[in-house]
Amino acid sequence: MAASATPMPLRIYPRNRAWFLCIGLLLVSMLPSPLSAAETASFPVRHLPLDEAKDLAQTQLSSNGHLSALPSRSLLIVVDKHDNIDKVRKLLRQFDIPAPRMLLNLQVLSVSETQSRSWAAQGQRLPGGWTLIARLGTGKSQLMTSGEAWLRPGNKVKVGIGSIRPVRAEIRDWLEQHGVPDTPDLALQPMISGLTLQARFQAANRLRLELKPWIEITQDSELTAPAHVEILPDLGTTSATLQPPSTVAPMRLNIQPDTIPGGRQVIDIADTDTEADIAFGEPLMLLASEDQAKAWGNALLSRTINGQGKRIVLRLLLEQAP
Repeated sequence: MAASATPMPLRIYPRNRAWFLCIGLLLVSMLPSPLSAAETASFPVRHLPLDEAKDLAQTQLSSNGHLSALPSRSLLIVVDKHDNIDKVRKLLRQFDIPAPRMLLNLQVLSVSETQSRSWAAQGQRLPGGWTLIARLGTGKSQLMTSGEAWLRPGNKVKVGIGSIRPVRAEIRDWLEQHGVPDTPDLALQPMISGLTLQARFQAANRLRLELKPWIEITQDSELTAPAHVEILPDLGTTSATLQPPSTVAPMRLNIQPDTIPGGRQVIDIADTDTEADIAFGEPLMLLASEDQAKAWGNALLSRTINGQGKRIVLRLLLEQAP
């Protein structure tokens, strides 16, 4: 019977040990670096929206890098290799800078119902009941009010454009839908209305402009006259709009807001938000043509008793500050 073969032990001769050591070190160097060997750095974000800064920094991280945001401190926390952290630092230094200021000129025009229908038929429908008008053309319009506002891309600015005086029943009904009930036994609660505007760059010379109409209760009032007397200070009466109110003439109906949810004094008008592209130096004209935008325009026109049969047009012109 043949004897079984005894396995020979593996021997590494001294002249081969250096080769095995080199190969082992090479294989170790090819393994991914563990996250524990990375550095941690924090970056304050002063001008960019935090989510935009986070997306920007993410492009500079390695596959093992980690990025988190601290919204309460406006901070980015980066865990990665030193070189990648340095790339994030340089990129944020380049883009986290104050945005250029822009001057927005705003005009509120009133046009006839006939003219508004003609423009609406040729314009582009936008959300919220607005129509983008290519140009005013030869149609007649009357300037109601105008103003200016400084804008920075990404920031919001609030612009007041007029008062709402609820002369007509349909205006009071519309206000009641937005939490301002008609209570003629109380004194006037003054209201103003306006727009919240925000612009974002779309291309080198074009921006996307967002508009959100609102109404605001300006102050609290208490009844100072007998409950049956309906006084709207300084606005006259329904029969003579320029005469001071008296206790013998028919008074304009007034309003007093009820409790507004959350105690807010600014009421956003539902379903009137819209947006449109605007270029520097090119007027943007928006007609309040239907639905809630039309109702909001009617409310602004209610400051005169002859507001029926009119529509409002917003004319906006954006200029870049030097």
